[in-house]
Amino acid sequence: TCRAEWLVAPPPALSLAQTMVVGTAGVTAAMCVDYLQRFGEVQPSHGPVLVTGAAGGLGQVAVALLHARGFEVVASTGRAEALGDHLRALGASDVVGRLQPEPKPLGKQLWAGVVDSVGGATLAAALAQTRYRGAVASPGVAGGGGQ
Repeated sequence: TCRAEWLVAPPPALSLAQTMVVGTAGVTAAMCVDYLQRFGEVQPSHGPVLVTGAAGGLGQVAVALLHARGFEVVASTGRAEALGDHLRALGASDVVGRLQPEPKPLGKQLWAGVVDSVGGATLAAALAQTRYRGAVASPGVAGGGGQ
């Protein structure tokens, strides 16, 4: 489900098809944020939330929603240099490149929560860096499931 207060009217310049594409990403992002807060009990005071695939549709909406709820958001993308300013304008406090796999099963505990739309090695790295009692919402594997 999606909370009614999260919904907005589509901009008049968008076609029905464009609205549906943005809507799908938006609903999925909203569900991820809701799951982090409701089931993962992640709160802004717990620390930063990582959004992987932040330059994609789901990632951009997740950055904006998390920021609007008071979270410190770190955006991860393979296009950090090109889209860093845009992601900061959406609310990211920091923009980083793609995550690299950790050499050990557990890395430095960095993230209170993660919204991951990439999967694969990126998800593995994010999981290894998630804080104890942190939460991860991973709705897709845009980066593929294999190595």
